[in-house]
Amino acid sequence: MSIDPTAVARYPFLSSKLGFARATGFDKLPDSIPLLGDVGARAFCTTLNFDSPDEGSKKNFAVEEGHFTADGLKHAGSTSPWFNTLQERLSRQGVSSYFGLVGAPAPYHPANIRKPAEHPTPLDIDKTAQLMAAWATPYLQRYPNANWVVWNEPEHALRGTNSAEAAADMARIYQAYFKAIDPMAPRDRFGLAAFMKGSLKPTVGEPGKNFFQSVMDRVGGTDAAGPRVDFITMNNYHGKTDEFLSMMQTEMGRRKLDQPLIFSQFAPWQIGERADLGGTNEAGALYIESLDNLMASPSIQHVCMSFWAGIDGKSFVRWNARSNNFDRSHAYLALSLYQRLAPWRVQATGAKGESPVQVYASADAERTAVLLVNQPRQTEEAAPDRQAAAAQAGGGKAERKADRKAERKAERKADKQAEKGAKRNKQAEMPDEGAITGTGAAQGTTETVRLTLKGLAGQRVQLVRLAADAAGLRNDTAQLDAGGALTLTLAPDEIVLVQTAPPPASATLPGSFVHAAVHVHRVGPQGQVLPEAALATAAFDPLRDGFVLQTPSAQATAHATAWLKGVTRQTGLSLNMPLGHAPREATSCLGVVLQHLRQGQVVGTQAWGEAQTVQRMLGASGMAGAQPVVRALAWQPGTVETQARVRLDLDEGAPADWDAQGREVKLHVGLGGCAGGAVQTQVRWTP
Repeated sequence: MSIDPTAVARYPFLSSKLGFARATGFDKLPDSIPLLGDVGARAFCTTLNFDSPDEGSKKNFAVEEGHFTADGLKHAGSTSPWFNTLQERLSRQGVSSYFGLVGAPAPYHPANIRKPAEHPTPLDIDKTAQLMAAWATPYLQRYPNANWVVWNEPEHALRGTNSAEAAADMARIYQAYFKAIDPMAPRDRFGLAAFMKGSLKPTVGEPGKNFFQSVMDRVGGTDAAGPRVDFITMNNYHGKTDEFLSMMQTEMGRRKLDQPLIFSQFAPWQIGERADLGGTNEAGALYIESLDNLMASPSIQHVCMSFWAGIDGKSFVRWNARSNNFDRSHAYLALSLYQRLAPWRVQATGAKGESPVQVYASADAERTAVLLVNQPRQTEEAAPDRQAAAAQAGGGKAERKADRKAERKAERKADKQAEKGAKRNKQAEMPDEGAITGTGAAQGTTETVRLTLKGLAGQRVQLVRLAADAAGLRNDTAQLDAGGALTLTLAPDEIVLVQTAPPPASATLPGSFVHAAVHVHRVGPQGQVLPEAALATAAFDPLRDGFVLQTPSAQATAHATAWLKGVTRQTGLSLNMPLGHAPREATSCLGVVLQHLRQGQVVGTQAWGEAQTVQRMLGASGMAGAQPVVRALAWQPGTVETQARVRLDLDEGAPADWDAQGREVKLHVGLGGCAGGAVQTQVRWTP
């Protein structure tokens, strides 16, 4: 297998897409949050079940028993210490939280709630919304950057079927919740509604529309008079994710919706079908494969992997009552290795034959990293035929019934295994604090890989190994030969990271981050700007505090904006570009504009790059009236001359009264008119 760090193969790798999900029915959940930071997760998704706050696994620790009454709250202004701790720790880790407001609190939820309508329409939607606003107010005063997901799987949870009446209910609930809660927190964000694939089936009672379309038509989020819709969330446990995502993107394209998509609950279908997978290397390989597929989609903002923390074998981190701590599973460690890859996915070539080894190759201006997974690819087409058969038999109802039956069976099996494990643990020593769970028995074959890293002959590399039956990660070193090659033997199910250097520590934003927006478009035959998301990529990666932009042709433009407060004289910008072109061609593609603001008003503008590119970007972003002096970009060769980089001095040309304590700025970065094919640029804030 040969790796070329200079040949960018596809869309940028964004570590910040990884997130995890867990309901609030687990009392130890806040204690697990520091482990999110260790794996580089930047999102956490959870559902707050208000119609069953005290019932078993549906329990909502964020709400005290009997908190809601017909006249308001039992204790107005009170908060849950448990929920405060959860939010505080998420905020400290820099993790964006997505809280699902699901079900009507007493006294507005119907009696005798039964599946599939497990979160039925509130008896009084407007009064329910007022109760929810009263509950949310004290939290919003402390944590104003909330992300609210209104409801969960409404295509079946409201009325048991994806009917026109259910779509109308969903729209009314969203409008009422938005009207009641949003005015109290102008920096919060609202989205809906953890749709499943069944939401894209025809609406019962409304010919010519699917359920998602029926909901969005009634919400009115694309109209000035309608409530704002900031993002859309989806759930998927049943495979065929590419098909689901393609259908959703097509539907959004038809309606000219551009909200980011978030998988608020996601797992490969095998995890639910096979309780024996637990947190093994095989499970880790499945999660890596799924996440890597979704990395290539610009519309996906986060993927929240389900089963984050708990006591059963499927949990990424499992509570150990003996050590009073969490044990990390092999699935967790496997994803942590994947997260160490560099931002740019690069070309990997070579005849693999029948080898099951999967190769994930990456590079950036500082390092090359390759992840080898000795596990055969398990495509989503291998998902059980029962799903298609059930869908044909019942128009969705039978599918849900079969799915839930399988889920309950897997859950019962996992629960029994957990109970047996708990009994054994009483009779034997438990693993030490921070120990690894879910090692499992390897089922594959031993494989030999000859890995060549182009241009890196003779360099020493670091190896991080995760064997299927090991107690944890094992670090080692090796040296590439004169041809840049290294021979590795991988045990069955083993995962190995090969890297020229460890990943840099996460950058720290200078001051407080306010907002980021990304835009992609192309230029039409008359010079007009035409939306065309498929032609370019612009993404913000909070894990590395920067943008990654990509254009595939001279007709495409990618443009990104960041708005920050507290930027000082010591702050700089570092721009990195892989040299698929000569530096002069890279310079002609890139434009950078920095606006200095005082109380929201622009008081100065700086610009770098090629003048035509800057002017095109200014026009596309509504700044056509600005006429800044455009300074040249002085590119310098990067590592082994495979990348070009430049550092910008933000003080050069800045307003004379630059505030030493920090200023409010808006950064605009654009690529346009790139000659000779795809170009990627990584932009990072630097101290």
